[in-house]
Amino acid sequence: MMMLRQCLFAVLLQMQFWSHLLAATNNSCAVYAGVPGIPGHNGIPGRDGKDGSAGQKGEKGDPGIGAQGPPGKMGPAGPIGPKGEKGNTGQAGIGVQGPPGKTGPVGPIGPKGEKGNTGQPGSPADISLTKSLQSENQKLINRITITERALDAAEKTIQKLQSDDRHLTARLNAIEKASRFKIFRNAGMKYYVSFGLEGTFDQALEFCKGNGATIVLPTTEFENKILKTMNVLPDSTNIMIGTTDKQKEGTFVDLNNQPLSFSKWAKKEPNNYDGAEDCVVLNSDGEWNDVGCNTKRHVVCETKV
Repeated sequence: MMMLRQCLFAVLLQMQFWSHLLAATNNSCAVYAGVPGIPGHNGIPGRDGKDGSAGQKGEKGDPGIGAQGPPGKMGPAGPIGPKGEKGNTGQAGIGVQGPPGKTGPVGPIGPKGEKGNTGQPGSPADISLTKSLQSENQKLINRITITERALDAAEKTIQKLQSDDRHLTARLNAIEKASRFKIFRNAGMKYYVSFGLEGTFDQALEFCKGNGATIVLPTTEFENKILKTMNVLPDSTNIMIGTTDKQKEGTFVDLNNQPLSFSKWAKKEPNNYDGAEDCVVLNSDGEWNDVGCNTKRHVVCETKV
């Protein structure tokens, strides 16, 4: 389209040139035509022409040779068909030998065979080697014996240490328990303890039991002397001890109903003075006297280590 516009513009310029030339020729005076002027600027482009009408329908062309398209997607599986007839038996194949089977059970012992021929006599034994082996064997036995004795001694030592540990633990527990009381004395394997209270025989039993102890009962002269030092109450000069003759008059027994192994009776005691003296107290001088069980005396308990 642009080229068409340029061609039309060139034609218009030539027509204008020839018209000026003809006019100059017809003029009566011969004059010089002069130099042609500078061409003007391009004009405004013209409008596009309208599209032409549609042409007639052409004839049908020859069929082309098309390429085969890609395969479609696989469809769903169809229903299972009926079971076919049994085929003919095939020829026997040549199989590979399988692994050996497990060993079967041992069969019964067969009959005893005949005695074989006597072998040739062996070479004489090396006496020095035998003696050396016997010596080494004896040394080994001695070492084992020494080791066993050492183990026995170590075991006994361990048992003794364990026993000592139990003893010390029990003693510490007894000391801790005794230290909770206001008054306490060590009497060998016992501790005599007291809060400085007074009570009857039954009250003394109950009080001592409630504190994990028993009512005091000296079984030796040494213990009796230690108990004597417990007489510190200003209003009481004797201590209730754990023996009575409630079951049989004149026969005093301990809390386990066993005969006394030690006693320290004062002169003319026990005398059952008023016919109801079934309990015993330790006086300030360390001697014993029978009294009524309902009288209140100093309560002293004992706890064993």
